[in-house]
Amino acid sequence: MRIFVLMKVIAINAAFLNKSGQNATDRFLYAVWQDIFAANSNDRFLLIYDKPLKEDLTLPQNVTVIIAGPVNKNKLLTYCWYRYSLPRILKKHNAEVYFTANGIVSMYTNLPQHLLMADIGFLQHPEHYPEKSHLYNTKLLPIYLKKASSVISLSAYEKDILQQQFNTNSTLITPGINSQFIPLPYNEKKLVKETYTEGHEYFLYTGSMHARNNLMHLLKAFSKFKKRQQSNWKLVMAVENDDIKFAGKLSSYKHKDDVVLLQNVDASTLPDLTAAAYAVIAPALYEGVGINILQAMQCNVPVIASKNTNLYAQSPDIALFTDADNIDNIAQQMMLLYKDENLCKKLVQKAADFVQQYNNTQAAKQLWQTIVHQKA
Repeated sequence: MRIFVLMKVIAINAAFLNKSGQNATDRFLYAVWQDIFAANSNDRFLLIYDKPLKEDLTLPQNVTVIIAGPVNKNKLLTYCWYRYSLPRILKKHNAEVYFTANGIVSMYTNLPQHLLMADIGFLQHPEHYPEKSHLYNTKLLPIYLKKASSVISLSAYEKDILQQQFNTNSTLITPGINSQFIPLPYNEKKLVKETYTEGHEYFLYTGSMHARNNLMHLLKAFSKFKKRQQSNWKLVMAVENDDIKFAGKLSSYKHKDDVVLLQNVDASTLPDLTAAAYAVIAPALYEGVGINILQAMQCNVPVIASKNTNLYAQSPDIALFTDADNIDNIAQQMMLLYKDENLCKKLVQKAADFVQQYNNTQAAKQLWQTIVHQKA
């Protein structure tokens, strides 16, 4: 007797595959989908995007890349894409569900759509976002949330915000951490420091140069640290985008020679850069998930982080949490780690136990169950 296995066809907005190496959420999504592709080899996956994907991406045979349309920010063309192009593609390829992490679903298909809200900082600090995002917040997002078959959050913090502001009950998926982020032996740490900081210890910031990440406060706190400690330590900033205004301010910064600005660091380099740091600093005004923080913890690197994060609510003793608006407080935490090696060891030990719950394989299972079993 022949057994027939019904093949599922899953369409995915693949924009997250083309973003820069430091974006931790995009790396997480790539790893999770790779796990899903491998675990469901009898199913078919459609990666839909409007430009060719990076050449170095490794994709299995059950994945088809669909390039549809040029890159554009024109409102009319964007409307046409969601009104005509996307529904046509989904129908042509017999897709059963559609997954997206860009905050938009199509109002012109009855296909189940699963919307991952990976970053909702624009809701918490709209003053740091362009005016058009305010229209999205108040007019469009409520419609998309209602249209979606499921809304997915990566932290209880963001899940609660969506519930409070839009009465949306999202599905919580605990994100995983890239397995490349591991502790480094002394000799390899030394080599990284010789490469980037002339052999000196350094604090590390990773992420975007967006205003909500509070980088000017970080520089001012670092100035206070340098003045008080008179050390040769550096501040390494591995950023994923360019900001002419910030670069201009950095050029006149008193301690500019002690700041190492690295732009678009390769994804394979970032784990070593993280593991060799004395501490990672994440002073954001809003940090929903904090995957970059978790990466540092998995590398056995102590962390200074803002209290405005889901991690602070979960376990306030795994890092030195600080008031992001208080420059003195940030500087004091830097000096505290500088002086107290025993404190660093305690933070590393507590954090190492804490990060065990963040697993990509488990996240992949959760995401797959959400997509397969919530089809309407």
